[in-house]
Amino acid sequence: MKSMKISLSKAMKYKKRVGSAISRVSRDIESHNSVTHDAGKKPEREVNIRELRGYRKRLVDHLITVKTLLMAANQPIYRDILLLAELKSTVSFLGQLPTEHGAVNRYLSGDTPQLQSAEIRKAEVDVQVIRLEAEIDKVQDKLDEFNATTMIEVPDYGMISEQARPSLVVEKEIKSESSDILNW
Repeated sequence: MKSMKISLSKAMKYKKRVGSAISRVSRDIESHNSVTHDAGKKPEREVNIRELRGYRKRLVDHLITVKTLLMAANQPIYRDILLLAELKSTVSFLGQLPTEHGAVNRYLSGDTPQLQSAEIRKAEVDVQVIRLEAEIDKVQDKLDEFNATTMIEVPDYGMISEQARPSLVVEKEIKSESSDILNW
């Protein structure tokens, strides 16, 4: 298979597709590995489990290669990647922070309202979230630009193509009710 030079943006999408291919092959192996058959007869399998197992291993090795290439290419902006994650985490934290202040009717102690006292009030949280979201946008724009303009060479780029996948059907005569049904 050939290698291909692609942007980090495309490489990240490709990485997800490789992961999805691994999941599909794993499901095929799991669902067809053990089959019911009559005693004394060789079981008929829908798929070649051993070929799929080898293909799955090649896909996993390929995924590790792609992840390693992405990690190496992201070194110049790794701090920004971590910063973005922490900014988003802080926005999430602030969104869950209780900011109730004053009398609150919770009726935990009879009909008397409870008094809540918030150190950080809702208005302050709202201002902080707006500021953090603006910072998130700036960092995300920087990462998007880097991902769109940085290129990496991905070996075996066609690993998840239809041609690379082993035949699912075990060699046997397949009988169909009609030979022209969607011709697939």
